[in-house]
Amino acid sequence: MSKFIAYLMKKLKLFATSNLPYKLSSIFFAFGLWFVILNFINPIRTETIAVTLELINEAALTQDRQIVIENRSSLINQNISIQVRGTSESIMSLRTNLRAYIDLGTSDIINSAEHEDNMSINVQIDGNFGENIELLSIRPPSIQVDLDNIITTEFDIVFNKIGEHNEDFVVSKESIQIIPPTLSITGPSNVLGRIYNLVVEGDISYAENTFEVLAYPTPVDDAGLAIISPHILIDTQVSIIIPVHRRGILQILQPSYSGLAVGFGVSSIDWQPRAVEIAGDTNLINQILSIQLSPISNTQMVQAQNSFSIEYNINNYLPQGLYLMQPEQNIVIVTVNIEPIVSQNFYIPIDAINIIGINPNMQILSEGINIALSGLQSIVESIDNISSFANVSNLPPGLHAVPVFLSLPSGVNSIGIEATIQVYIPSLQDNIEEHDYIYYDEAEDDTEETQVPETEEEAYEYEYLSSYEDLEENYEED
Repeated sequence: MSKFIAYLMKKLKLFATSNLPYKLSSIFFAFGLWFVILNFINPIRTETIAVTLELINEAALTQDRQIVIENRSSLINQNISIQVRGTSESIMSLRTNLRAYIDLGTSDIINSAEHEDNMSINVQIDGNFGENIELLSIRPPSIQVDLDNIITTEFDIVFNKIGEHNEDFVVSKESIQIIPPTLSITGPSNVLGRIYNLVVEGDISYAENTFEVLAYPTPVDDAGLAIISPHILIDTQVSIIIPVHRRGILQILQPSYSGLAVGFGVSSIDWQPRAVEIAGDTNLINQILSIQLSPISNTQMVQAQNSFSIEYNINNYLPQGLYLMQPEQNIVIVTVNIEPIVSQNFYIPIDAINIIGINPNMQILSEGINIALSGLQSIVESIDNISSFANVSNLPPGLHAVPVFLSLPSGVNSIGIEATIQVYIPSLQDNIEEHDYIYYDEAEDDTEETQVPETEEEAYEYEYLSSYEDLEENYEED
């Protein structure tokens, strides 16, 4: 064995020392060739690599600590520029597994997140960095992370109508059913703090019947502008039932009354409003046109000696399914005006009485009439002229007490004996005895001829003749 080793060493020494110049040249040539290959085939160069930022251990911050990263969408789309120096081959290898990330799960970051709204976190690099790769720079070297606490808040849901309905119909916001009426939302506190309420919209154009809207509500601010955030997810659908009712006018009728205090009367009853606008089911609107207010209490009427008012609530008279368009106008005020009843005497001269059928032969013996009137004080005291008439037509000769008819204001009555005027109608004999003689002129052929008086005495006689003929003719007609 020792001989073999001695033999092998001898051969190696002979190999190393024989043709030594050629061997040294070969070594130098090999080193030169390696240098050429290194610089031209796999050169050393500087390169900037763009890598998308990654967030790791995010759940430790957002789920465990109920903290949200508000600018997450911008962070996960941000590019990190990494500048390295090395051979082309090593850089190419580095590209396949190079990562840029921020670690959100470290204890320092978690503890700081509970007290800070934003923080700066250094970007970390991971990849196949060998001896031939040198990391020169990272741009940006750190990332600003905006944080907020996750809270849950309950918001009201409101309905906003779109379009205009038929003018004969109405959509009452008070009758709209919202199911559910509120909704709880989970998200960043600063986003939820901007939400005023949740809105569901529905088109009511040409709606004439109750309909339903199913939709996801939209969060809006106090100006009505929609709030859009990737951190808010509303996955609950809301049902809005929108009643569409027909409009109508309801007349209010005066309440009846009975009984009054002795010596008093009702001058007027006024009530306001006399009509109200209502809405509701179409069939009910067509069936009810008016409401009759309940009678005024008999006790209240008997005890009243002055005007008084009563209030009626219209809602107590509306059937189920109808409602007031203006709920604040639900009170009807009825005013009962009470006045004392007074009596007063009046005198009507004969010239003021319209006498129907009078002729020159009649004699009106009365100079006027005295009457007594009774009624409400305000009416009786306002009377200054009383219209009256008497009919003396077709009366036979003789002395007559002709009744006088009065045209009185409503609520005023004549009391006492009936008012009359004395009228005397003379008979035919009475008229003949008043004259000394009557002049007749008859022609031989029984034909009447007009006589022309020649003297004053004849004219006087002819005047009485004409009067007699007229009187006789009127008497025969009567």
